[in-house]
Amino acid sequence: MRRSEIVRYPSVFKKGIFHQLVTLAYLGDKRRDALSCFSMRFTILTVTLNAAPFLNKCIRSVMEQSFDSYEHIVWDGGSEDETLAIIEHYPHIKLFQGKDKGIADAMNRAAAHASGEYLLHLHGDDCLANRDTLLSVERALKAHVEPAWLYGQAHIIDANDRVLKTTPFEYYSAKRLRKYNFITHPATFVSREIFKKLGGFRPQWKYCMDYDLWLRLSEVAPPFALRRPLACFRAHIHSLSTNEPKGVANEAYAVRNQYLKSPLERLRSYMTWKRRLNKILKGF
Repeated sequence: MRRSEIVRYPSVFKKGIFHQLVTLAYLGDKRRDALSCFSMRFTILTVTLNAAPFLNKCIRSVMEQSFDSYEHIVWDGGSEDETLAIIEHYPHIKLFQGKDKGIADAMNRAAAHASGEYLLHLHGDDCLANRDTLLSVERALKAHVEPAWLYGQAHIIDANDRVLKTTPFEYYSAKRLRKYNFITHPATFVSREIFKKLGGFRPQWKYCMDYDLWLRLSEVAPPFALRRPLACFRAHIHSLSTNEPKGVANEAYAVRNQYLKSPLERLRSYMTWKRRLNKILKGF
């Protein structure tokens, strides 16, 4: 296993030591995590397996952020293309390598090395929407009493970075979430503490491990919905969710059926599934 040298430091060192000592004294034994005020604010987690084509854009979208209290961790599951050579050009990245049992397991393994208060899973073919993404999220977190999780909108882009559409903004509703998934994976920030308590992603899901996590999170605490694009989700020929829409629809149906609260919700879930299958068959 290899771990690259860390050269980006927490923004806490920009604050006065008196401020930090007073904060620690005030928190006392109720500290959420040992010396948490000295930790990173965000951990960006990227799992890779032959991710070379778009990896530079992913990494640079993080490097260019105007808010600098973050770390970027990459978990590589055995790439045989130029992925590792690309990562070598970015000494601030913490690289971990090993065998995993799929995407969910890989994301959990990456998260096990995180020190940030909030986690963002950003795949190697996705990227942050603009240089102020982390700053916008930081401001929202401070303004809304540190919610357990937060989501925003996402641009859907193609292999040439062209924006195909932007996901519509939807206010949070646990009931609606049990009907369909309106939360985009790379535009969602989750408290590391809550992620750990919930056991992370469940490896039995091939496509919709994120939807399963959102539904479990919804039973713990409501998220804050931020009305702005936070990430770009790339739709391309090598994307699993893009290439296997029927598998995604079937698994999403199976996932949400675990959390439904009434016969009426079961009917709504079924109708959502049937409509989605019909659209797939018609080529939409």
